[in-house]
Amino acid sequence: MTTGLQSLKDTFVKRAKGGSIRRFSLSMSAAVLGRLSLLALSILVARSLGATDYGAFTFATGLALVLGQFAGLGWPTLMNRLIPGFKKDGDWSSMRGLLRAGPAIILTASLVFSSVLVIVSYRVGELRLSFILSALLTPPFAFCILRRQQLAALKKAHFGMLLDQGFGALVTVGLLLILGGLTLGETVVAYAIATLGGTMIGASLVRKFSPVEVFAAKATYRLAPWMATAFPIMIGLSAKLLLGKTDVLLLAPLAGLEASGIYGAAWRLTYILTFPQVVLMTLVTPALSEAFTSGQAARARRIVFLSLGFTTLTTAPFIVAFFVFGPQIIGLIFGPGFENATVPLQILSLGQLAVSFSMVFASVLMMGGRERLFAGWNVILLAINIAACLILIPSLGPIGAAIAMAGTAGLLLLGQAALAWQLVLRRPIGQLKAQYNVE
Repeated sequence: MTTGLQSLKDTFVKRAKGGSIRRFSLSMSAAVLGRLSLLALSILVARSLGATDYGAFTFATGLALVLGQFAGLGWPTLMNRLIPGFKKDGDWSSMRGLLRAGPAIILTASLVFSSVLVIVSYRVGELRLSFILSALLTPPFAFCILRRQQLAALKKAHFGMLLDQGFGALVTVGLLLILGGLTLGETVVAYAIATLGGTMIGASLVRKFSPVEVFAAKATYRLAPWMATAFPIMIGLSAKLLLGKTDVLLLAPLAGLEASGIYGAAWRLTYILTFPQVVLMTLVTPALSEAFTSGQAARARRIVFLSLGFTTLTTAPFIVAFFVFGPQIIGLIFGPGFENATVPLQILSLGQLAVSFSMVFASVLMMGGRERLFAGWNVILLAINIAACLILIPSLGPIGAAIAMAGTAGLLLLGQAALAWQLVLRRPIGQLKAQYNVE
């Protein structure tokens, strides 16, 4: 026991001297501010505009986030995977090519998606406004994801967290408090502009924190191999994101905007469970990439076990609170009209618990060279989730959506954990070195 405690103490001191604990603390603080800003924006919209308009807001932001992930084409996570290696090898030409190609690809893809949304909006009846608002949000959301991953790869994750969607939400909340009640459309326009401003600040920080050698080098583009790696990551991450958004996206057309608003209240609250893991994985993913590329299997396993322990400690208190004080929490935060969100809140909290643990194994699969398996399993679960939503939502409404989400999240965790452990974490050091050509 004494030896174990001493080892833990030595590890803590080493991390403190290396700055990783400071970076984590800063990232966590930025993420807390961002999530609180998103929650505050949701509460203001729900209280001032009611369940129906809040349902439109939930649908629009959920659809924009999914399409923003698709528009990234896997390039944001590609940054996190490749930049640590480029820095280690001094491959400044490739790093500059990657940094230049990514934004151009994402801008083109996001504008295409926005154009499609505007065209489709003329065919969707009462959801037309939601589609148009989603078109406004898709490009800013896509670039939010890119800047967050770029800054994480440069070990400045706290800036990425600070300038994520929460930055736009914080600015929008300030405008709502100063100007008073805005319409739904005016609120989303303000949110889109503020979010875009955050991504522009992020771009300047990426340039500031990149090694000076990058901008003195001639850009080298390896689009074919980069895209071959990024595309499966995009499929896997988009399918994973859709797993958490299919319920939101299908509730509005299947059960109406009011049901979507009630569900959205519960859905937003349960995100409290996952944001510590989002912060953790933003920091851990580059560390896993370094461990795998260096053939350090033991280090990779240690990172995973510490991450799982952290996830347990940060989720358990909220699970207890939602089951014991669910009705009081919903009533206090969202007010009258959202009482029926209590049961979905409790079911969703179990699903988000599974999602929190699955984030660890998702990073292992992507950084361990198993992105195609990661993508395949997520696509399979997405199909199951869609089928479950189509069956359960018409008869059970928000409760059916919550059951579908929680069930598929549990299957997602089991599958990713099994694949990550069997195919990556159990491999001996020699196999890792051979895969990554480590001497």
